[in-house]
Amino acid sequence: MAHRHTTVIFILAAKTILLVSAQLRPEDYRLPELYTPSSYEIALDLAAEAFTASSNEFSGTVTIRFSFINITDYIALHSQHNFITISKITFNSTEVLSGNYSINNVTDILTINVGHAITTGITYDLVIEYTGVLSTGDMYGLYKSSYVDSNGLTKYLVTTQFAATFARRAFPCFDEPALKTTFDFSVTFPTGLNVLFNTQQYSSVSNATTGESALLWDQNESSNRYQQRVVTVVAHELAHQWFGNLITFKWWSEIFLNEGFATYFEFHITHEVLPAWELDKQFVIEEVHQALLGDALENAHALQSPTTTPAEISSKFSIISYSKGGSVLRMVEHFMRLDNFRAGLQRYLNQL
Repeated sequence: MAHRHTTVIFILAAKTILLVSAQLRPEDYRLPELYTPSSYEIALDLAAEAFTASSNEFSGTVTIRFSFINITDYIALHSQHNFITISKITFNSTEVLSGNYSINNVTDILTINVGHAITTGITYDLVIEYTGVLSTGDMYGLYKSSYVDSNGLTKYLVTTQFAATFARRAFPCFDEPALKTTFDFSVTFPTGLNVLFNTQQYSSVSNATTGESALLWDQNESSNRYQQRVVTVVAHELAHQWFGNLITFKWWSEIFLNEGFATYFEFHITHEVLPAWELDKQFVIEEVHQALLGDALENAHALQSPTTTPAEISSKFSIISYSKGGSVLRMVEHFMRLDNFRAGLQRYLNQL
């Protein structure tokens, strides 16, 4: 049955919002297979007011270098309209008039009409200047958090959580895993503060952001169980350096490969380091049993299942993807035997 689409266009200042009032097709949420991005240059400006309770605004400029793999006269990428306000778009050194781009408020897709056919195989620059809003209602995108210091003063910080579909809150981008590429970040920030990246800048190999309750352990106050939780969380996030970052699935329907491997390694790598904890045996109780319980529910989804909307993507971060994904990989390791399993993974990783 075909869906009838009713659309209303509102022009607000320098941006156009396309409001869609009818049900969309699954393919409407996906970007067309037209582009190959090669790099991003992202400059963020965080004023002193952003680190107070009075303001949540920031500004930014993103330069996306990419080529077209098919001839077209438009560019489609992601930008979340209630967090990003575009002030200027330049394509191939020519400014795009405000009437030639619009943002769909349901799919978050920014469509830019360039007005002429594009040549394939040539690298183009797309420059977007914008203002943004730091998220304060949740911990997604570019968001503001706070803590109380030893003097009872509230201190503010700005951090990120881009997975699964929240990079589009921080800057316009091709926000799909198959379109990953390199990023060069620069941040303007107030004197006296510091910036940490999850690269080898700032003398840090990796800065995985997670709740402090999953990282802080006090030997006088915390239980052994809590200590184990802290260690396995670190192991899980380190595993994503390979399974998630170096190796990335093409679409979110295969998220179990990402989280399944990280779940498997959080137990088995920790077991290599701390064998007295016997985490290889604990895996059966903690993950295999959880997978069986989750898989017995009527609404349990398959390891691999169609996924399109941001809500559907978020629902894939579940016991099935984590526990069942890890359990299936443990089963593969058992019938292959550990040495063969390890050698196969090493051979695959070394080919990348």
